[in-house]
Amino acid sequence: MNVAMYFSRFRPVYIIKCSVQRRSSSDRVISKLLVANRGEIACRIMRTAHKLGLRTVAVYSDADTEAMHVAMADEAYRLGPAPSQESYLRQDQIIKVATISGCQAVHPGYGFLSENAEFAELCQDSGLVFIGPPAGAIRDMGLKSTSKALMAAAGVPVIQGYHGNDQTDTKLRQEADKIGFPVMIKAVRGGGGKGMRIVLTPQEFEAQLQSARREASQSFGDDVMLVEKFVERPRHVEVQVFGDSHGNYVHLFERDCSVQRRHQKIIEEAPAPGLSEKVRAELGQAAVRAAQAVNYVGAGTVEFILDQHDNRFYFMEMNTRLQVEHPVTEMITGTDLVHWQIQVASGGTLPLTQDLIKSHGHAFEARIYAENPDKGFLPGAGSLTYMHTPVPGDSVRVETGVCQGDQVSVHYDPMISKLVVWGKNRTQALLKLRKHLADFHLGNSWAPRPRRAIESYSPDSGSCRECVDSKSAEPSVGLKDGGRMRSPTEWWGERINDEKGGVRASAQQGKSPRRRRREACKDKGRQTVVAGVDTNINFLLDLTAHEKFLEGNVHTGFIQQHQEQLLLTRTPKEILVVQAAVGLLLHEEMISLKAVMSSSDPFSPFSQETGFRVNHFLKRRLELTFEEENLIWRREVPLKCEKVLNREYFISIVTYTSETRTLNVRETRKVDMGMKFVRSMLAVTNKIRNEFIRERGEVQELHEIAERWEEQITESVQVRGEDWKPLKKEE
Repeated sequence: MNVAMYFSRFRPVYIIKCSVQRRSSSDRVISKLLVANRGEIACRIMRTAHKLGLRTVAVYSDADTEAMHVAMADEAYRLGPAPSQESYLRQDQIIKVATISGCQAVHPGYGFLSENAEFAELCQDSGLVFIGPPAGAIRDMGLKSTSKALMAAAGVPVIQGYHGNDQTDTKLRQEADKIGFPVMIKAVRGGGGKGMRIVLTPQEFEAQLQSARREASQSFGDDVMLVEKFVERPRHVEVQVFGDSHGNYVHLFERDCSVQRRHQKIIEEAPAPGLSEKVRAELGQAAVRAAQAVNYVGAGTVEFILDQHDNRFYFMEMNTRLQVEHPVTEMITGTDLVHWQIQVASGGTLPLTQDLIKSHGHAFEARIYAENPDKGFLPGAGSLTYMHTPVPGDSVRVETGVCQGDQVSVHYDPMISKLVVWGKNRTQALLKLRKHLADFHLGNSWAPRPRRAIESYSPDSGSCRECVDSKSAEPSVGLKDGGRMRSPTEWWGERINDEKGGVRASAQQGKSPRRRRREACKDKGRQTVVAGVDTNINFLLDLTAHEKFLEGNVHTGFIQQHQEQLLLTRTPKEILVVQAAVGLLLHEEMISLKAVMSSSDPFSPFSQETGFRVNHFLKRRLELTFEEENLIWRREVPLKCEKVLNREYFISIVTYTSETRTLNVRETRKVDMGMKFVRSMLAVTNKIRNEFIRERGEVQELHEIAERWEEQITESVQVRGEDWKPLKKEE
């Protein structure tokens, strides 16, 4: 990176750092901050707060007694039992903790109370700074019907639809007919895909409407619906905006969040690929108009759907909070958006004007979830018995709120971590993303978990026996390494109150118990193995290797469109059964060859363990099991498999894991090892038999050759796919 680019890329950091010193008499001084959240976002907020010299207060449920965000905070307070309704959503308890602990501000993070207008008002009424937008903006943008009316009045493109008060089934059906099918039914208070249904034909409208109403009523307590024209396979493009209380507004460019499962994002990138500069500029201008329309203050995200056929975009909604995917914006702009939030909430102006905000390079974020993609992305729970993450650096961030030994709870979102990478261009960033995804290790290697009692103030008991004080021993103001955020493993240390109430440094200065535990764990290899919880890591690797994703040809239906390549198919095709059978036979042939070369007469056909007999063409029936269903390959499979190979069945990889007797098969996967590898292996075995075996003295060399090839077929290709297990073999 040349000096000019370095300065332009990280210049905003210097300005942010200096702007903290410029305060007016009307500014609200914040010295202590309560983070009303948990997990990675709570840790993320605390890191910036500590860099700014602020003391932090954590709140936690019974499920999070030993959570990372509790250890990072200067003080920790119990809210209640594990369920969110009894802990993180208890507004009165959070306000009570903030008051008793002497906080001046509350940061809600994302989720939970972050977009709750009543909570924002309660903070204000209690004399606390709510680090977020005004309650009025949250309320206006929280109702889809109201927000769309405001956006239309502000000149922001809005998709054709009905947002009226007449909510009878008949009226909604009439409006759907006017719009024209397909249509989208949405709950006005919806979010996260809940209360949302796609209706393709008039015949299914009523059933889908009732289904959406029930879900919206259960999730939001409100079954009011809107009906809009459905744009088939649109792109999800959103713009990061910021406003301050002095009337200044800026955008920090766009992000593409099109790749989703269950209407929730799993891969985000910035900038959005394939957009013209004209469309980018129009998106930013429209987003700023949206923020101005509601007198927005703080961080917000204006979401658009973009028709990939004509690049026309339409307002979808505005998220009145910091987004999960905000790090990709920080990576391309060299900013710290949490720092911006705190400065604006303190009454300060925006650190930068629009002309000083520049975009450099490309960034990706991948969300690591405890879930099973092959079972409908079913969320998982359990202990992280082994966790090793990539090493953070200038262009790599690992945002997490858990470490080895922690529990993934059934009560909360199953996200384990976020991997964020930056590159000079999309290709370089994507290569880094895939490389570091492969560096994640979540497995069954065990390390001792030091137990540490945390006794903190409980608003219910009214007493505080001991508080946790764990802050960086050497906090630094501003951003490290030219604007890149550091992970908790890089800098946060721990201090613990001693028996006399004083603060003493931990035995390993600057290292938390979790960091020491993590450093004690040794890397067990490149392969990702999972114990305790399923993860989507291998799915993300498959997704980011897909041809269309590499091209940047993404949309909100990407996973559904390519599910045959990305997800396990429930009904196996004949070609996969053949591959499974051939894979088993090839492996057995290698085992047989090794046995031949170790026998007393390696040249005898009778020394083979494959059942060879003179004047007899061996045929076998292979019985396999696919999931819990038995399948029998009934065709006659020649022992040497030449006929099978000639039928072009090897468009994918067949790997065989001898330890588990499991065949992993992936159809249409384009890997160099494919058919060429299998043919080459057969060619070598033929050479061993027909050319190399000339005298007994070469047997040892041949044994080494066979062993080397067996290692390749069992170890060099790691493919996730369908599991086949041989039940029995019959001659």
